[in-house]
Amino acid sequence: MSNILIIDDDEMVRELLAIFINRAGHQSSSATSAEDAEAIYKHGDFDAVFCDYKLPECSGLQMYSNLQNSSDKKRLSFALITGAVIDQAEHEFMENEGIRYVIKPFCEQDIQKLLADFSL
Repeated sequence: MSNILIIDDDEMVRELLAIFINRAGHQSSSATSAEDAEAIYKHGDFDAVFCDYKLPECSGLQMYSNLQNSSDKKRLSFALITGAVIDQAEHEFMENEGIRYVIKPFCEQDIQKLLADFSL
């Protein structure tokens, strides 16, 4: 069983992700802001992070960088949840870093695929 951090300012998205993650046999914790996420991540042992692409305080890619820099893990298993178009430069960065993404609206199978991609 893996432990996954969900970062999203939308309560319905957080709840839906938690349901899908829990049904897959994993545990989840949630954060509503970048500040909360950094504090929770610092004190937890997370196998992956699912993060909104557009947080009020920063982008999901900035959140990835913040968490990656605070982690001793070689590579953070990180997925973006987005309704936005990802530009070419961001797409290349994500590819190089192994960041996955899923487009809103998503379904349970989309989340199961992310979990499988991370071997969770």
